[in-house]
Amino acid sequence: HKVKPDIGIPTGAIPYKSWMIVGFSDGPLVLMDKESGDWVDTFYPGRGVSATPAFDAATGEIFMVSNQANIYKLTIKNGVSQ
Repeated sequence: HKVKPDIGIPTGAIPYKSWMIVGFSDGPLVLMDKESGDWVDTFYPGRGVSATPAFDAATGEIFMVSNQANIYKLTIKNGVSQ
């Protein structure tokens, strides 16, 4: 899928069900549809995501570090991060 140029480079993609979890170096963490590339949900940590997020498929929890050195835990419920 084509990446928007103003949100930096993808830090990595994690497949989960029909989605991919992708962080961007100058932008949000994105839950996107694997087939279409459409964004299902986003979380903006400020200055971007510094590394590939960690993901626990058993709990639906995503752990990520922002470029501002903050650690976040998000949970996917019904296709939306909480």
